[in-house]
Amino acid sequence: MSALRKFIPGTRLPIYFPNLVLKAMPLSEEALEHVSRGEMPPTLKFRAAPSVGKLEVKNFLKGVYGLDVKRVHTANYQGKKKQLRLKNKVIYYRKPDFKSITVELNR
Repeated sequence: MSALRKFIPGTRLPIYFPNLVLKAMPLSEEALEHVSRGEMPPTLKFRAAPSVGKLEVKNFLKGVYGLDVKRVHTANYQGKKKQLRLKNKVIYYRKPDFKSITVELNR
């Protein structure tokens, strides 16, 4: 253990390998006004897999991007049901389920 310890510096930043996909949604008009003034918008919206938790999102945004998160709101949605009509048959399918995440940031 001591041989391993001398190769790892004590001031090294942690390395994150998240198994988390957050898709950023378009900004609202209010958020675009903040961005045009050079400020961070007060809220951000994401879409993710239904299994993602609030604490996971908060820790991810704080650890990777350094954002100061005030509150995280989540809502689960079922995927839309669709049908595809072909010449002699109809194929029914569903889009994947998703979770909508709204993040409020501290100013």
